[in-house]
Amino acid sequence: MSFRNVIVIHCMLIIGMFFGNPQNAYAHIPYLASDKHNSPESALEIEDITISSVVYQTIHDNSPESWIKFDGIKGETLYFQMGVPKLSRLQNYRPDVVLFTYSDIEHRKYTDTIQKDKGLRYSSYNIKNPEIFHEPFTNTTSWVLFEKNLVLPETGTYFLTSFSEQSQTGKLWIAIGKEESFGISDLGKLPASISQIRSFYEIGSINSVLSYTNVIYVVVVLIAASFVTGLILLWLKILKWIRNN
Repeated sequence: MSFRNVIVIHCMLIIGMFFGNPQNAYAHIPYLASDKHNSPESALEIEDITISSVVYQTIHDNSPESWIKFDGIKGETLYFQMGVPKLSRLQNYRPDVVLFTYSDIEHRKYTDTIQKDKGLRYSSYNIKNPEIFHEPFTNTTSWVLFEKNLVLPETGTYFLTSFSEQSQTGKLWIAIGKEESFGISDLGKLPASISQIRSFYEIGSINSVLSYTNVIYVVVVLIAASFVTGLILLWLKILKWIRNN
């Protein structure tokens, strides 16, 4: 194998490791659920509840519930938050969330209703002064209603369902997990996601946000290229030293 081919292969391996490693992360994974997941059968599936993700949901008369599905292990900790966009019409919007095991909802095979008292219910009804949270990357602001750390009681399939006890129409989000693992390889998907998230917050997309994403991508590429170039130069110096000695 020629020296040139060795250098090319090393460069490809380094770039592949840098861009392909999911640990090179910077943000949560966004899911635009909207009103599309309104039953256990159509629940949005989360693969890993330790990875930071956020699900943006819409509740209304024709879709009064929003469902999230995940698999858990007995003793594993489920961390989740509930919040709503900081919009004047949602200032008093106080949805609830219930955690169900698969066995809790088996009776749905025989009835169209879900008995919410069968699961662990978390209400935001009494929250008077929610925390204000600003997310700088999307430039959006929310009211955080609560956060919970729950040890799962058994191994199996679980569901988180959001709803409004007062049957109010509104928007909310459920954030799950703390480990930020949104990879560089997913960066190209962000402009559309940011645009949709800002639309969810009724702000609208702006060119500066998209430009900011593109700038980040260019900076990352330049850093990777500089790193590879430095390694090549170091390799050449080592080879030169070996030949001279």
